[in-house]
Amino acid sequence: MITGIRRDEYQVNILQVLGGFVPAQFGGTQKFCHGLSKELVKRGHNVTVYATDADIGRSRLRNVRGTEVIDGIKVHYFRNLRGPLTHKLDDYRIYLPLGISSMARGEVGSYDIIHLQVFRSIQNAMVHHYARKHNVPYVLQPHGSIPRVVLGKRGLKWLLKWLFDVAFGYRILRDASRVITDTEVGVNEAKEAGVRQDKIVLKPLPFDTEEFSQLPPSGQFRKKYGINEKHIVMFLGRIYWIKGLDFLVESFYELTQLRDDVILALVGPDKNYQATNARITSSLS
Repeated sequence: MITGIRRDEYQVNILQVLGGFVPAQFGGTQKFCHGLSKELVKRGHNVTVYATDADIGRSRLRNVRGTEVIDGIKVHYFRNLRGPLTHKLDDYRIYLPLGISSMARGEVGSYDIIHLQVFRSIQNAMVHHYARKHNVPYVLQPHGSIPRVVLGKRGLKWLLKWLFDVAFGYRILRDASRVITDTEVGVNEAKEAGVRQDKIVLKPLPFDTEEFSQLPPSGQFRKKYGINEKHIVMFLGRIYWIKGLDFLVESFYELTQLRDDVILALVGPDKNYQATNARITSSLS
């Protein structure tokens, strides 16, 4: 299990579990897991990732089946069962990884610690089962995925979450050694889900500062878009309703009633929300 290098230094076998992994880079969770795993490898630890081949382009698909080593990270790509159930359901991505149960049965006992990314997933349920069987501790990092209700609605998405929680979710939360939250909001969400206070750890997401080591000359963004205002409030991410952009736009409008030296910039790929955002903006002007 843990092999001593020096009395104050250990080599740890770590398993990361999530829906997709690079080169897919669907979102922030994959980017975070990739960066964290690379740093752990640099520190001498053995890191393995369980992920599906979802979100990987067709040109890459046949090349990533099975196992790859990426930046020193051993990545197991499980074939994701494709079909109507795996389509997006109000941004609820359903992963059905084939073969993960048999691999987890044989491998999970060899890890020192497991890191489950996001809350509700079949891969988490499978790994949780064998982690408990082999007495391997794990931490859960929900990334804001604990709440069932979105925008006060209870529909099919809420029902799927409730069914998962009854079958697996409550036990995953109960058995976690720690639940790592990114924000104070996440802390409250974990508490409301029944997680004990002493198990909750508030840890804001880190940034890889090397990405910002070579920056373009200052002022290019302002020059390109003709921005003359003194201050820029920027959102950087997917342009989608789940990001709460309606609240941001409405709040920014209130700010513009108090001062005229600010501008709001929404930067990122449009996920069929730009038209809605434009309607909100028009209604406020």
